[in-house]
Amino acid sequence: MKNIMPALLLLLTAATPAASADTRDTPDYERALVAIFAFGDTGAWMGCGFVVADGGWALTTADLLTERFGPTARATLDHATVLSPWTGDAYRAEVKFVDRKANLALLKLPIKGLPAAPLAGADALQRVAVTTMGQLLTSGEMIGRRWKTGVYALGRQSPSKETARLAVKKWAASNACLVQYEGSNWLFLGGMDPDENAPRAALVWRVGAGAVAIYNRRLILDSFKRPVKYGQCLSSTDIARVLGRAGLTAESLTKVAEPTVQPDKVSEQATQGIWATLSHIILGRWADAVRTATALVELRPESSLANLLLGASIAGGGKPQEGLKSMDKAVCLDPSSADAYFTRGTALASLGKAKEAEADFKKAMELSPADINPRMALVGLLAADKDRIDEAIDVAKKAVQLAPERPGPRLTLARMLKSRRNYDQAIAELEALIKIAPDWAPAVAALAVTQEAAGNLIAAETAYREVVKLEPKNPDALFALASFLADHDRKDEAKKLVTQILELKPPKEIEAAAKELEKKLQPEPAP
Repeated sequence: MKNIMPALLLLLTAATPAASADTRDTPDYERALVAIFAFGDTGAWMGCGFVVADGGWALTTADLLTERFGPTARATLDHATVLSPWTGDAYRAEVKFVDRKANLALLKLPIKGLPAAPLAGADALQRVAVTTMGQLLTSGEMIGRRWKTGVYALGRQSPSKETARLAVKKWAASNACLVQYEGSNWLFLGGMDPDENAPRAALVWRVGAGAVAIYNRRLILDSFKRPVKYGQCLSSTDIARVLGRAGLTAESLTKVAEPTVQPDKVSEQATQGIWATLSHIILGRWADAVRTATALVELRPESSLANLLLGASIAGGGKPQEGLKSMDKAVCLDPSSADAYFTRGTALASLGKAKEAEADFKKAMELSPADINPRMALVGLLAADKDRIDEAIDVAKKAVQLAPERPGPRLTLARMLKSRRNYDQAIAELEALIKIAPDWAPAVAALAVTQEAAGNLIAAETAYREVVKLEPKNPDALFALASFLADHDRKDEAKKLVTQILELKPPKEIEAAAKELEKKLQPEPAP
């Protein structure tokens, strides 16, 4: 069910501290690791990170929390899901700080006391060889002293489809060097085993020192007889410097307390259940999602998250009425969860229960006023009623104010303004959007349609051609320009575009429309 997907991609909830258990066998580096699910306007993706400071913050890369629109435009997400294997719970986390230059992002968790990775101080890096970027790039061989280091991250381990699990992945580095580059100290790890790239935001750990860096990317120098490979990582001292601007002190990052939140006997099983269910939902595997969510509810029957995941999975599989039972229980178990109301509202809307859905969306907005997703869901609900489009426009305007970088709300607002024939305002919104995302074809296409509706034919043609320039192999873009030219008596140009469209072997709908247009472009038979 496509109409329920936005809510399904935002299933988060606050967790309840679990009962105490013996955890002495869990390594320090593994205790702090987390999996992170990011949810944008165009899709969802997964990454990793680790907990820092007082156990209420998660550190990851800025890249993970950035959504791209076209080749150059990008927007930072306002929250993400953090899954802690330590407790077997998922947390809705706010994006509190982003530094793109250092490629760091800091997430605020709704809980404190999770196991945190202590950052190593400057003394831990004193034995590392220091070099320059020029020497590193031109040496042709590995630079740096021996400095045994481990790299750890959470990721998918899949011996087979049936046994795929979330697991700790490990790399060992044999040597390292420090390079100052663009104002930051980067730790370059050599001799990494296995010889494969580690994920960004992996934890770089040295026994006796703690977290010495965060992994950023793999650097392969292949202009020599044999490739020289490094793992480029931001050093712990620079992590502390950057996070200082976010208000975290060096002492809070280097001296962490033992966790006050402890796992219970089912934390591992719950972790696998949440991870598997979210993964199935994102991939649209509804039957599998129902199966794993059902097992999760049996494991933790009083968990709001488990019940919400089950209800969403059932609804996503085409049975929203059946899914409501589990969603109702999720709301009862945690009446403070904005996501529970949001997800249930989406299911209600898909059943045509507009009044109840509106109430849920408004409750979600009340509980999470900075989150634009319930607002945009309400916009869609209101806009479906022709007598309430002006209300929908007002709500969309507020969403644009809350998230000016996010293109989705502004594009939706412009389209509704166009539907009210308020062309000047619609064009102004689209031009503002194109300044933010100049290479994003949907915005330029919307501008073309709006300019044409407003009677600005020269501006419309310019925009239609710009869309084709951005996406020259997109049959939809070619067809839109061809239709525009045909409507304005430029048949020869339109014919050429129709030929290009058919050569691309487009989807059946576009192929049929192109052939119909081709017939209309044929010369009238002689009398």
